[in-house]
Amino acid sequence: MDLAEDGVTALGGPGTPSGDRVAHMRDYFAFVHDELPLVLERWRAVAAERAE
Repeated sequence: MDLAEDGVTALGGPGTPSGDRVAHMRDYFAFVHDELPLVLERWRAVAAERAE
């Protein structure tokens, strides 16, 4: 996520249109990164139920 933060800074910060878009991208990917283990856990449970 450091690279995305560097991009926000290079584009003038989150107060600029480009910096704002990259900041939103950074935040979205941080969210997905944090949520993915839970999604995989849920998928494994669904897959196990289907296999029964």
